[in-house]
Amino acid sequence: RDYPAYLAGIRPGCELAEVKGQAVNAGTWLAAFTAAAGELPFDITVRCPTKANLASKPERGADGILRLRVAEKPFGMNVENSPKSKTAVVTKVLLGFPAELAGVVAGYQLVEVAGQLVDAQTWYEKFAKAELPFTIGFNTSSSIDIGAMKQESEAADVDPELKDPEFSKQRDVVVQSKPFGMQVQIREGKPKVVRAVEGFPASSLGIKRGDIVAEVGGLKVTAENWFEVWQQAVPPFGLKLLVRATQEEAEGSPNKRQLTGSDGQKRLRKADIADRSTTSEDPRIAWSPDLRRGGKV
Repeated sequence: RDYPAYLAGIRPGCELAEVKGQAVNAGTWLAAFTAAAGELPFDITVRCPTKANLASKPERGADGILRLRVAEKPFGMNVENSPKSKTAVVTKVLLGFPAELAGVVAGYQLVEVAGQLVDAQTWYEKFAKAELPFTIGFNTSSSIDIGAMKQESEAADVDPELKDPEFSKQRDVVVQSKPFGMQVQIREGKPKVVRAVEGFPASSLGIKRGDIVAEVGGLKVTAENWFEVWQQAVPPFGLKLLVRATQEEAEGSPNKRQLTGSDGQKRLRKADIADRSTTSEDPRIAWSPDLRRGGKV
C-alpha cells in the first residue's frame, strides 16, 4: 500500500493503456515500460473499472452505524467471529474488490445486513441470502485488534465438531456457481467449514461442519491464503476437502482410500480416493488452476 501505484489509485483489474503517450498491449507494455523507466519521470495512462458501489457513498446514520451499499459479489471482505465480543469482525479486505473501494477496513464490526441486525452467528446466512443490491452497516466506534482476536480464537476451546479428526479422507466437488453457501473460519490453524447454508450448493453437495478446505482450483490453501484464493476463483472450479473418515473406512472396506492420521502420516485404506458422485464429468475442471478466468487480475 505504500507504493506509488497504490497511492495513485491503481488497483487489481486496471488496464495499462499507454506509456509515454504510446498505446501498449499485452505484448508490448513491458518493453515500453522498461525503456521509459530509464528516463524518469514519464506518464502512463491506466483505465480502471468503475465499481457500482462507489455510486452510493458510505453514510453514517444518527445511530452511529456506517452504512454502504453492496451492489456486486464477491465483495472482498473476510469476516470472522470474535470469541470475546461475540461480534462479526472484518479481518481482511482484498485490494481492488468492492469492499476496499468502498472504504471498508479490517477491524470494522459488521452489525447490520439488509436492514437487519446481525451478530457472529447470523451475519453469514443473511449476507449470503441477501438480494443485490442491499446495504450493510458497521460499528466503527471501537476498532478490534485483529491479532489479539486471532490469539483469543486459538486459545478458545474448539467445538468437538471442528477438532482435527483422527483420520480424514479426500473429497472432491466442483463449485459451479457463487454464492456457494459455505462459511469458513480458521480453527486449529486450518480453514474449516463452520456452516453450510441450506438452499445453497455447499449444503446440497453434502459439505459438512468440520470439513477442511485443502485446495481451491488446484491450488493448495492455508489459513493465510484461502480467502484470497477463494474470492478470485471463477466457477466452475474444483474444491478439495479433507473430511472426517468413519470407523468403517479407517478399518478398511472393499476399495483403496488414502487416509491421513492424526500424526500427519499418509496411510492407504479402502475406498475410492475421490467421491465421483460429486465430481464433474470432465475431471479437468476439478483440478483447473485457472482462478482468474473472466475474473479480476
